[in-house]
Amino acid sequence: MIMELLRSKPTLDRLAKSSIGEGWARGAKANDGLIHTHFSFDDYPGDKPHARVSVGWDDVEGLIAQFAKDGHPGALRLLRADRLASAVEELAKT
Repeated sequence: MIMELLRSKPTLDRLAKSSIGEGWARGAKANDGLIHTHFSFDDYPGDKPHARVSVGWDDVEGLIAQFAKDGHPGALRLLRADRLASAVEELAKT
């Protein structure tokens, strides 16, 4: 994930990258329904600002839906695979 820290002056803007679920983030609650990722803006002058993003499954579904709406092939495959898996589960019930 990429996070941009936008400040009042463009020279203060910063960019940070993080992998999903990387490390522990201050204030993050233990929750099986959320994945946390932590960002540290290392090149910021003075005290480094930090940020945390917590992502739930509903967020993931929303992202997949938006990517699919935009025609992203991976998102479209995921939605087709989900429909196929649901159909197989229904068939297995009979």
